[in-house]
Amino acid sequence: MGYLVSFRQAPQVCATIDDVSRVLASPRQSFEDLLQCLHVSQSEGRWDLVDEVARRAIGSIGNRSIDNFRVKDVVDLFVRARLEGTRALEELPGRLTTVAAELRNLAGHLAPDVRMTVREVEGLVQELILLLNDGTVPSLVSCSRLLRRFHRPDLAVVAVEQALRRQPENVKALNTRAAAYLDMGELGDAYADLQRSWRRERTMYNANILSRYWGLRGEWDEA
Repeated sequence: MGYLVSFRQAPQVCATIDDVSRVLASPRQSFEDLLQCLHVSQSEGRWDLVDEVARRAIGSIGNRSIDNFRVKDVVDLFVRARLEGTRALEELPGRLTTVAAELRNLAGHLAPDVRMTVREVEGLVQELILLLNDGTVPSLVSCSRLLRRFHRPDLAVVAVEQALRRQPENVKALNTRAAAYLDMGELGDAYADLQRSWRRERTMYNANILSRYWGLRGEWDEA
């Protein structure tokens, strides 16, 4: 599943990877132009460029006040880009520790409201490190949810499967894995988990994921 950051209407300056390179090479780069570059880089799966563009976008804010949701989108994608290439949970704490330090450094140069938003995401990164190090079933489920937020549903599945090996019928774990499968477009696997969890306990979270499942299948009457 793609996670494309949204941005407000602005004159289009970036539509291709070549445009991204041109903007990055220019002496002046606005936050709005960099958001367009971020959209293009992400849609093309160029996480190396997402990393660079997101870092510059955060740095370009300076003392300006920027919409909180747009800042969160950019910072989340910065974290996602830094996790590119990670294939095992054991690799995450070291990488995340570096990411947290980078976010802390970036936040120090921003306006107070924007700084708070960046530090909030840094807090989630620190929380993810603690959850990974704890390794209990509840921590692995929470870890999986955070990995989905940072656009790594594949690692979210790895985390929650460790929990399910210990507690195969854990409803929260089954629902979380189902949501991660939907993120990846694995509808059959998602539905199997949803059926298992629904038989054990019918929750609003399960119902919401099931509704999303039917929506992705285009069966709106069921959703």
